[in-house]
Amino acid sequence: MTNQTHPFGDVTAMMAQFKMPGIDMAAIVETQRKDIEALIAANAATFESMQALGRKQGEIMKEAMQGMQDAAETLAGGGMADVGRQGEAVRKGFEKTLANMKELVTLK
Repeated sequence: MTNQTHPFGDVTAMMAQFKMPGIDMAAIVETQRKDIEALIAANAATFESMQALGRKQGEIMKEAMQGMQDAAETLAGGGMADVGRQGEAVRKGFEKTLANMKELVTLK
């Protein structure tokens, strides 16, 4: 674990004051400590995954906006008067969207 303040402080020393016959308080505290450390590690991994997903979504959005801008400029210049080319542009855009969605689903 990194140099973070432990959420329990020095619970082991505190629990040692409450000695009960037949109960190993140090073992109980250590078990909980390990559980909390595992939870902290899992939360950190989840947070990192969420950040990666957010970055990827941002990249996809930027790419999509650039594609729409390029298409609008082409249409404004009369370059897509041909219906076949318009259909091809729509098909490519749809395929790219599906590929992006698949990538987001498989992002780890």
